Amino acid sequence: MYLVSKMTPMTSTDPQQQMMMKIMPVTMAGIFMISPISSGLAVYILTSSVVGIGQQWYLNRTHPAPPPAKIVRNKKS
Repeated sequence: MYLVSKMTPMTSTDPQQQMMMKIMPVTMAGIFMISPISSGLAVYILTSSVVGIGQQWYLNRTHPAPPPAKIVRNKKS
């Protein structure tokens, strides 16, 4: 989950949202290691993460993200 979030291009500039996207996969991994969950759920999450990594890798190679647009501010004379 963490690798998928690192591979995904960040489109928002909100620092709170960026921090949540960094912490959430680590927190979820910790919860799944500590709490007893069914093996089916663990296999589903593992499969979903592996497919997500492959999909994001393919998209990053075939459709690279455009460079961020520069903000032009009008100067009043």
